[in-house]
Amino acid sequence: MEKLIDLVGARYSCRGYQARMPEEEKLQYIMECVRLAPSAVNRQPWKFRVVRSQEGREALQSCYQREWFCSAPLYILVVCKV
Repeated sequence: MEKLIDLVGARYSCRGYQARMPEEEKLQYIMECVRLAPSAVNRQPWKFRVVRSQEGREALQSCYQREWFCSAPLYILVVCKV
């Protein structure tokens, strides 16, 4: 059985993205996994938004102008209710 420390040690931060959009089927799978993620008392105090439009992407890129960030074909935003 893998230990949490092994999983944490094996993680990485992606700094390179392909220019193409992911297949819709894969994106929907990811969003379904997100929707079903557990939370305390099943409150799910979050919302997820997929930003694909050029206008939306440019607005986000103006906030964080790193080359690796600006090269992503879309963004999945996580907004938390506090």
